[in-house]
Amino acid sequence: RKHWPETAAELGSIARQLTSAGHFISFEYLAGWLYFHELAHADFNTGGDSNRECTGVVAQADDGSVLQVANMDQTPVAVRNLTLRV
Repeated sequence: RKHWPETAAELGSIARQLTSAGHFISFEYLAGWLYFHELAHADFNTGGDSNRECTGVVAQADDGSVLQVANMDQTPVAVRNLTLRV
């Protein structure tokens, strides 16, 4: 939380929203997934897996707001179906 305060604030908000919806998710759990995802896409990952990309879409709504959606096209398969509406 000290070195990336903006990211920490975002993860904290996501954890609180999920918890308030009845799905306890801690800040630490989300931070672990965030850095797992970052490290899995790093150049030093030489596991031979060429499927390290994610799908993303950026669109503009009629009211001018910008929407960005992305998914995690990697293991574990269980997280591929996670949807978060913000």
